[in-house]
Amino acid sequence: MKNILTRGGIEFITVLLGLTGSLWIDDYNNNSALNDDINKSLMALNDDLEIKLNKLVKESSKFEEGLLNIEKVIVNTDLTLLNHSELDNIFSSIINHWIDDYNHSVYKSMEASGIIYSLKNTELRNNILKLYSGQFSDLSDAINYNLNVIKKLDDIMNRDFELRDNKRRLAMLLNWDNPINIAQFQNNIEFRNLVITSRNIKLWVLREINETIKEVKFSQKEIIKYLNDN
Repeated sequence: MKNILTRGGIEFITVLLGLTGSLWIDDYNNNSALNDDINKSLMALNDDLEIKLNKLVKESSKFEEGLLNIEKVIVNTDLTLLNHSELDNIFSSIINHWIDDYNHSVYKSMEASGIIYSLKNTELRNNILKLYSGQFSDLSDAINYNLNVIKKLDDIMNRDFELRDNKRRLAMLLNWDNPINIAQFQNNIEFRNLVITSRNIKLWVLREINETIKEVKFSQKEIIKYLNDN
């Protein structure tokens, strides 16, 4: 009887250990698969941020150059002394928004799948969430404000200025042979007010671009550090 109980106990323990081991293996495999998914997602996110970073750097330079052109109008530079190419550059700086909002498909995929929330490194997880829900959101707001002002400027251009017919360029261009166009830069109060507003909003966009550049670089540094450790 004692041998039967002993044998039964051993069999029970063996089954229990087998179940425990099986659960541990399943848990290990699940964690391993999850870690693989997290690492692959972070690598994709880092690649996407690199593309955004290169674009942001170019846009920062574009805004700096364009703001210098806009300033010439605001400080009443004598535009009659400029050639048509220089005038086109100034007009282009005023009427173009230079930047479109960003597509965050990689981040949105990580968020929708829950992978970003499965990241156990709290500091990295919060940093990524802050970058997208915070800084990129602030940049998006500035971009949209800038675009709204450009739309108002478009309306004034079509109403008060004479455009130049040039099929070789898709952008709007002014007919600089008509002196009324240059006079509008000094005398059209509504236009000048919108140019000043556009300048201020573009300064805001530039500030957000440069802040986003800093935060993207920091996030990339943290992502690479995590991937190297895992």
